[in-house]
Amino acid sequence: MVYFDVMAILSKMITQKHIFFIGILLCFGIFGFIVMRPVNGAVYGDIMLGESVYQVEVVRTVEDKTQGLSGRKKLAPYTGMLFEYDYDGRFGVWMKDMLFPIDILWINQELIIVHIEENVFPDSYPRSYSPSTDARYFLEVNAGVVKKEKILLGDEIKIIY
Repeated sequence: MVYFDVMAILSKMITQKHIFFIGILLCFGIFGFIVMRPVNGAVYGDIMLGESVYQVEVVRTVEDKTQGLSGRKKLAPYTGMLFEYDYDGRFGVWMKDMLFPIDILWINQELIIVHIEENVFPDSYPRSYSPSTDARYFLEVNAGVVKKEKILLGDEIKIIY
């Protein structure tokens, strides 16, 4: 019967450099988990629009939907905010406290774009924008995305959480 000490073998294989490297990785992992985690329980996903992938913040709570993009200075390229509902409706959007123009796309349960508003400017407040048919989601992206990506009514999108 051959007996060997697993700990003795491992201790010879693991050097102080390995331990230091593992420690550094662990510190970065903890830092990333604590500091880089989404704020306020935000959920992020990806949406395929045209030929491009956009990272979107998914908002589901009444508070987050009410706040939306209001007060933000800008929206980074290839990002957006997806408003998700548990039911279909004609959800309205206004530009209260918005600081930049956006394109708004309403999307039904089958992930088909059913209404589009392009280049909606902050000074349009208090006007409200809503779709002509029921939608399950609406997506806010930078103004000009609809034109750049050649998005049309009836286009299908893909959502990846």
